[in-house]
Amino acid sequence: MKIALFGLPKTGKTTIFQLLTGLETTEIKYDSSGVAKPHIGTVNVPDERVDFLHSVFPEHKKIYPQVEYLDIVGLKFGDVKENLLLAHLRQCDLLAHVVRDFKDESVYHSTGTIDPLKDVLTMEEELLLADLIVVEGRIERLKKSLMKNKNPDDELELETLQKIKTALDKGKPLRELKLSPAEEKSIRSFGFLTLKPLQIIVNIDEKDIPKADQVTAGIKKELGGKDNVTVSHISANVEKEISEMDSEGVEMFMDEYGLEKLASERLIEDSFNLLGLISFLTYKGNEVRSWQIPEGTTAQQAAGEIHTDIEKGFIAAQVIKFDDFKKEPDIAALKQKGLVKVEGKEYIVEDGDIIDFRFNV
Repeated sequence: MKIALFGLPKTGKTTIFQLLTGLETTEIKYDSSGVAKPHIGTVNVPDERVDFLHSVFPEHKKIYPQVEYLDIVGLKFGDVKENLLLAHLRQCDLLAHVVRDFKDESVYHSTGTIDPLKDVLTMEEELLLADLIVVEGRIERLKKSLMKNKNPDDELELETLQKIKTALDKGKPLRELKLSPAEEKSIRSFGFLTLKPLQIIVNIDEKDIPKADQVTAGIKKELGGKDNVTVSHISANVEKEISEMDSEGVEMFMDEYGLEKLASERLIEDSFNLLGLISFLTYKGNEVRSWQIPEGTTAQQAAGEIHTDIEKGFIAAQVIKFDDFKKEPDIAALKQKGLVKVEGKEYIVEDGDIIDFRFNV
């Protein structure tokens, strides 16, 4: 999973990136075109189910799910036509828009006023415009091509793009547009920005930590109920200080603010939930591992996450529920109790399924 942290300058994106990845680098490097390269970091996402499996198979390598974060240099309103940084956003599975809601006289706000809701809505307009520019250019080229050569795939793509253009002209982000599987496939390569799930991360003041829900209420009311959008919060500078404390100091701080977990951990959970991801587990091949798939994935499709050959040669899936395995981590005993099921290719994988795929290539 690849997530882009983006937004205006001076919102705390890089601090959040450092908290999530553990990387300290802040140096900006440029590619041959003079475009700032994003900071890139990969983080393991702990899963206690993987830990338990590893305790049963200690000789195996333990592999957690991973998230790759991109820290995109600050964008500016009004320059989407020329901004090559948007190409990095198009490659990501989820866009995390960091908005500022903290006061610091030493750190200027690029628009002059701290107004997170305004920043969110204005950035949404920028992304809508960026998608519209791509759509209009492609429609023009497709019309010329179809005048010379009729092609069913191009005709479907044109029809889908015209549907998309209508939505964008009305200011409607594509994540709210209902597309058929065939339509989605026809425009998949474009990486439309407003089609991607959007996580809004509000960077709040320390004093607002106990009342974070009240602080973010306006954004949640405006956007929180919309399709494929979630609103998270963090006080990045405070969590940066916490990351440098000893365990006793962290515990005291969390008790003082009534926190069960750090916001940096919740950001990852919110991302997974927004993407509608579930996990299945495997223990074969000398490793115990968690694999992320969209909810509703079939057993045969899940097999493809491991290797396309397993998906192509799929025969069956041996499935054990994690809760059953945790109570009795003995596969032979579970088989005797009828708790090991053999499922076909249309079986819908459930979160926490432990699966051994049978296949023939």
